Amino acid sequence: FFSMLLPLTWWLRDAGFVKARWKLNLAIFGQVVGLVLAGSRGPWMGTMLAFSIPLIFWTRARGLIMAVALAGGLVGALALGDTIASYMTIERGQAKTQEQETVAYRWEMLDHYVELVKLRPGIGYGKDNIPIVKGMKSIDNQYLYTALLHGMPAAVFFLATMLIPALLLFVRALQRPLDDPLTRLGFALTGILAGAIFTQCTVFAGTQTEQVLFLLIGGAITLADRLRVHPAAP
Repeated sequence: FFSMLLPLTWWLRDAGFVKARWKLNLAIFGQVVGLVLAGSRGPWMGTMLAFSIPLIFWTRARGLIMAVALAGGLVGALALGDTIASYMTIERGQAKTQEQETVAYRWEMLDHYVELVKLRPGIGYGKDNIPIVKGMKSIDNQYLYTALLHGMPAAVFFLATMLIPALLLFVRALQRPLDDPLTRLGFALTGILAGAIFTQCTVFAGTQTEQVLFLLIGGAITLADRLRVHPAAP
């Protein structure tokens, strides 16, 4: 929830629609505190992804920033590749920290529950009939959980409801002036949906968060249509 809300609040601050900026600063501070106290690394990384898109595409130096970011990411991946690989392939019995145990749990969960999806790929098991494998009651992957509930087509459709509006809005925003608040909102919503797509690989979304997500998806679709019908003057 906080990872989706933060970029939107930041856009309100950037657009200057609220004169008392201290109120927005206070709201941003509270959201950051809530995100940190949740203690979930998946949403933390999703938030960084959500912010990276508007921070890059709100500036005219986007090409240079993207080149530096890609170069830095490549260097980091080469330098830390072996460490990351060994960290992510560790088994729960070998874990020495809570973080390692959490990562190991997710890999084991995928191994076991993907096999269940293969047994009933079309319709899933329903809410109350998902078998529990080796005591792994927490299914920390929204796409996997959706596939177990309703089948693979539902999981693919759920991903498409985020991915297609995000791509459409991103393309429309690229064609507009950077100083237009709606253009900047387009990039912010694109970042939110991109962050949500990533975050839900690591967590169960929850029923309340899903409602907010669908509201934001609807906002992205509406804004994409508005940017097409009412282009800003060059």
